[in-house]
Amino acid sequence: MTDTDTSAAELRGLLRFALGLGLTKQTVEHIHAAVAKEAEASGADLEWRATEARKRMLAAAWEGRKAKLRAKRKPARRVPAG
Repeated sequence: MTDTDTSAAELRGLLRFALGLGLTKQTVEHIHAAVAKEAEASGADLEWRATEARKRMLAAAWEGRKAKLRAKRKPARRVPAG
């Protein structure tokens, strides 16, 4: 299996994982590219790449969820100065 085949298979697996988290394909591709670049620079193995990508996806999903919760929150009522 070539590096391109490995990378494509890895990306497919990450996309399935991300689908369950509600992330977009664009977000996954961005994370995958960033992790691949870091792995290449440091010589990290495939297991590290997959683990790091999943950690970043979980963080991205959590940040997205927090943003949705903040958007749903009702604004605080202002009490008139008396």
